[in-house]
Amino acid sequence: MENNVDKFDDKEKYCPKLGQFIKFSYCRKERLDKPCDKIVFCWENKAEIKEFIKENFQIDKTKDLSNNGKTKINLIFDIINKFS
Repeated sequence: MENNVDKFDDKEKYCPKLGQFIKFSYCRKERLDKPCDKIVFCWENKAEIKEFIKENFQIDKTKDLSNNGKTKINLIFDIINKFS
C-alpha cells in the first residue's frame, strides 16, 4: 500500500493555536520540517488521521514535539534568527 504524505492535506479543523480553521497540511508542517506540537491533540478523534500520524511521525504523546522546553516567543526568535 502506497502512503501519500499529503493525502489528508485538504481536511479542515478549527485550530486552537491560531483561532481559525486551517487545513491539515498546515498542521503537518507548521514548524518548518516538523508537525505542530498540538497535532495529536487536535486530530486524535479522526481515526484515519490518527493512524497516519502514528505511521509518519515519531511522536510521544507524553512529550512536546521537540520544543526543548522553549516558550513560543523563544521559538519565534529562533526562526527569525535562522532566516536572518
